[in-house]
Amino acid sequence: MAEVYENRVTPASMLQAMSADLQEVRFRIAGVLLGQMPVVGSRNHLIEVKQRLMANWIEFKGKIKIRQSDNEEEKLIASIEENFPLLSPLFSKLDTAYASGDKKIITPLLEDEWPIIHAKLVKPMEKLEVLQNRATRNIYDLSIASGKQIAMVSLSVSAGVIVFSILLAWLLTRSITRLLREVMTVSERIARGDLTADIRVTSQDETGQILGSMRNMATQFKKIVNEVTQATSQVNSSAAEIAQGSADLSQRTEEQASALEETASSMEELTATVKQSADNAGQANQLAGAARAQAEQGGQVVEQAVTAMNAISTSSRKIADIISVIDEIAFQTNLLALNAAVEAARAGEQGRGFAVVAAEVRKLAQRSADAAKEIKELITDSVAKVEDGGKLVEQSGKTLQEIVTAVKKVSDIVAEMAAASREQASGIEQVNRAILSMDQVTQQNAALVEETAAASQSMGEQAHELQNLMGFFKLSQQV
Repeated sequence: MAEVYENRVTPASMLQAMSADLQEVRFRIAGVLLGQMPVVGSRNHLIEVKQRLMANWIEFKGKIKIRQSDNEEEKLIASIEENFPLLSPLFSKLDTAYASGDKKIITPLLEDEWPIIHAKLVKPMEKLEVLQNRATRNIYDLSIASGKQIAMVSLSVSAGVIVFSILLAWLLTRSITRLLREVMTVSERIARGDLTADIRVTSQDETGQILGSMRNMATQFKKIVNEVTQATSQVNSSAAEIAQGSADLSQRTEEQASALEETASSMEELTATVKQSADNAGQANQLAGAARAQAEQGGQVVEQAVTAMNAISTSSRKIADIISVIDEIAFQTNLLALNAAVEAARAGEQGRGFAVVAAEVRKLAQRSADAAKEIKELITDSVAKVEDGGKLVEQSGKTLQEIVTAVKKVSDIVAEMAAASREQASGIEQVNRAILSMDQVTQQNAALVEETAAASQSMGEQAHELQNLMGFFKLSQQV
């Protein structure tokens, strides 16, 4: 039974572990693509799985070589051995993709290369695991039948020995009265299952030969009973080991089923959250589009304001130029009036009236010059303010243009987020369906493991019962 455990149960457990590792790698690839799994942790897990898969496969092949596999198992093992090197380039590409964080490299690995791995490695491993479990069950049934057969043979031999001893005692009573009690005593002890009797042969006659035959028979019977007892102990021990292994496997399967249920529940909640996020992203995209339109309209208004300010600035400069001309004319008029006053003074009494007119003209020229100067100062200040306002409006226009550009970028990003959220929601729904399917398979595995554990326990009970039956016989310590 220990050999059965080592060459059947243990390889089946190793196959299940390798299949689970490969499924975990696939789950983590999808998780990284959806942003639900950390890249660093997935990369470390990939390194561990790569080492563990190779070690488990080598150990599995070593255990399988101990016994002779059937044709179907040999074909599956050969197929897995032939396609096992496919994992190395896939893991190398995954490691490179995880290291760079480029999801564009990961997507074809999941969609194109992983189905090949699943078809050529995962499925053959699952089929081989089913064959291993079936073979273990067949060996278990054969062990139960062999145990029952051994028990029947032992009881038959015991009954035959008892009958033979009684017959021998009856024959000896007719010829040898002196050794009758000894023979009867030995026969009775054997009948009670006590095989510790020391049969001494003191003569070489027929009676001595009979006692010698009884001694030889008792010795051989002791060996048979001892071997049956040892075999029963081994069966009991192996059944206990199988039961313990089945119990451990059942516990791990139940834990895995529970974890899958929790994961399925979390994925359902995550699906609802991602759908809500996708809806919110769509609304945000609409709001961003409206803000973009308003910002573009504001930019056009600012451009018009800049154009108007530039026109006002140009007109103000022209007015300033005109005022400068007026100021120049007033200055020239003042000079002419001054010259006229000088000429009037030279003319004396005749030029007095002309001098008065020249003085008035000079006053008017001076007032015009003062007014032109004030207007020029006002126009200059206005031009400066208009220029400052134009600069501010132009700066506001640039700022608003930057805002418009930023709003456009935000709108594009929000649109991309909305599309990504929709794709993510679809992907998470697919992952959720896959997890539900895995949960159903795990529940079925758990039920099969419980049946195996119950069968192992039943075999242990029957072996223990056979051991109790063999305990009926008493053997000496030397056997």
